[in-house]
Amino acid sequence: DKNIIKRNKNFELFLNLIDSKKFFVEFNLKGMSNYAFNLIIRKPDHQFALRLMSAMNKGGIEFRRGSAGGGNQTRQPYLEKIVSKEVSRRLVVTEHIHYFGFYLGNYPSLTNLDIKQICKLINSV
Repeated sequence: DKNIIKRNKNFELFLNLIDSKKFFVEFNLKGMSNYAFNLIIRKPDHQFALRLMSAMNKGGIEFRRGSAGGGNQTRQPYLEKIVSKEVSRRLVVTEHIHYFGFYLGNYPSLTNLDIKQICKLINSV
């Protein structure tokens, strides 16, 4: 229970500190407990995504691209014989998250200072 409370507070701080003009912050937090910070670039911009990944790598911020599970599951090899490539292209939001979404660990051990530093680096891109 303590970890859930801490993660929820971490996530709220993260959302309050990231630049809402650059990143999606409109998450429904009711009943939520997330072990990750979902960082989603608002506008499709491959160059921005590359700069963001570079900055996070240089800053020692671990992340997964495409959110949990590797992004758009219809693009994964285990489904290639079941789902056509056309399906992937029609899933507009899922495709956006596949290319412009990132998954950062929301550890209960993170301090407010840690989260502020992470957000400062992210916002600087």
